[in-house]
Amino acid sequence: MRYLIGDVEFNPAASEIISHGRSTHLQPQVSSVLECLARHHGEVVSREQIFDEAWHGRHAGDECLTRCISLLRQHLHDRDQRHLIETIPRIGYRLTGSVQLCDAPGTPSQVVPFWRRALSGHSLRMLLFAGALLVCLSGWLIAAMIVY
Repeated sequence: MRYLIGDVEFNPAASEIISHGRSTHLQPQVSSVLECLARHHGEVVSREQIFDEAWHGRHAGDECLTRCISLLRQHLHDRDQRHLIETIPRIGYRLTGSVQLCDAPGTPSQVVPFWRRALSGHSLRMLLFAGALLVCLSGWLIAAMIVY
């Protein structure tokens, strides 16, 4: 089962998120916290419930959960706005926004191959510039050889 949280695909089985074509592996506890919040999307999930589901009842301090939430906000590009993961003071957290199950058979993965990522943005412009320069230099050399 996979979730689409905003524009980020989350695969709990692989503990990974895919955002903007890039796959990022999550630490197991961070993945468990996100899975818990995604299962209870739109509901306020108490800290105790998160500890029970993500840590399976083992003792963990509040700072562990706070760190997991901070990492999730960073991975979900929600660090400053806090729109996707809402803190409910002294109670817990709520995952808001668009959350959909997206594990239909044959659903294409949004992972972009490495060569495609490498040829995007600035790298692509530099490659095109180098190619154009090479064509110009080749033409100049051929013209110079014909003249002499």
